[in-house]
Amino acid sequence: QQKQQKQQQQQTNICLNQNKKKPNTTNIMTALSTLNNNTNTKNSVLIIGVTGRTGLACLEKLASRPQSIGGIHALCRNASKLGDFHRGLLDSITEGDARNATDIQRALEQSQATVVLVCVGNGDDVSKSDIRTANAQALV
Repeated sequence: QQKQQKQQQQQTNICLNQNKKKPNTTNIMTALSTLNNNTNTKNSVLIIGVTGRTGLACLEKLASRPQSIGGIHALCRNASKLGDFHRGLLDSITEGDARNATDIQRALEQSQATVVLVCVGNGDDVSKSDIRTANAQALV
C-alpha cells in the first residue's frame, strides 16, 4: 500500500487545477526542480494544450525560470492561436491532436522532451467532453 501511495504521489507531482481562473503553477516548478536535482540535467518540457488558459500560464511560468528548463515545446491543434510573445517563449511548436497517439509521438520525437505537461480541457465550456480521457489514452 505504501508503494502504491508513493507511485500515486509521483504521478500527481505535477498537478493543474483546471477550475481556477488563474492556474496554480507552483507545483510545476517544484516538480521540475526535484526532477532536475535527481538527474543533474535540465529537463525539456512538452506542453500539450499550450493555447488554453492553463497551458499559457504554465508556459509563462516555465519561461520565467530558464535556468531550470532545458527547453519548452508545444503540441497544439492550431498554432495560429499563439501570439508572437508566446511563440517567442517556445523552442518548438508541433501542430496536432492531443487525442492522437501518432501526433503526440511526433511531438515527443521532435522536441526530445523529458517531461510532459498535459493542459488540455474545455476552457470555459461546461458541456461534457472526452478530451482529457482521450488524451490520457493516447499518451499511454
